[in-house]
Amino acid sequence: MRVFWITSFFISLLFIYVFSLPSKSLLKVVICDVGQGDAILVSIGNWQALIDGGPDNSVLLCLGRHMSIFDREIELVVLTHPQLDHFGGLMDVVDRYKVKRLIANPVSGELTPEYRMFENKLSLSSIDIEAPKFGPIISGLLDGFVVSTTKTSKQLKGFSSDPNMLSIVTLFTFGDNSILLTGDLDPETSQKLLQMGRIQKVDLLKVPHHGSRNGLTEDFLQKTKPVKAAISCGIKNQHGHPHKEVLEMLTEFGVEVARTDHDGEIVYVSDGNRLTRVR
Repeated sequence: MRVFWITSFFISLLFIYVFSLPSKSLLKVVICDVGQGDAILVSIGNWQALIDGGPDNSVLLCLGRHMSIFDREIELVVLTHPQLDHFGGLMDVVDRYKVKRLIANPVSGELTPEYRMFENKLSLSSIDIEAPKFGPIISGLLDGFVVSTTKTSKQLKGFSSDPNMLSIVTLFTFGDNSILLTGDLDPETSQKLLQMGRIQKVDLLKVPHHGSRNGLTEDFLQKTKPVKAAISCGIKNQHGHPHKEVLEMLTEFGVEVARTDHDGEIVYVSDGNRLTRVR
């Protein structure tokens, strides 16, 4: 009888392991519900990229739902810019997971206490900050690119009056599908990206700056022509995100909109031909 229970136990573990393995043929994009902040998980098979970590440890619940219980590594983390609603949860992420690569704009000068704590956490975890460079960051079945790094080197000397100007913009392509993740991209920088020809038509757009009127522009929307758009923001947040003007603009362009304050966690899956919202 004892042998039977031991055997059953190990068979159960095997089933848990097999069914927790992610599909190697599908791309998953998860807009984590982290309240007023950003945390986006992009994964294929056992490979993950985490773009921002939200304001607190709620990102861990999202990762736990979408990563194998046996997977304790995150291959790539991108911190779009040094604001607490984007890096706060990353302090808990580096405690829980092994981060193999972290891309962020290096910031010197006077730092906020929270960001100083974050940098100390990275140092203790032996994680080096890799400065972003325009161009590919990964290639293969899934391709990833840095589309925008920062406006000028001058703004890296401490926190500017608008840290959103430091936002790193990333583009992921999988087969015929493309996903544009914009952080808190400001209108001035987005206009420069359009002029430089770095923006193209995409299937999914993470709306800049939580749906603020100081993020998405009509020119940017007209150029990217997204089929779907996701807005990450907190319920009844103090900023009033997403702003009415942005929602009306998206409706006018016929974009299918999902938002974490109404829908909670948002999940998209792509087989390389079609991007589908599954939650």
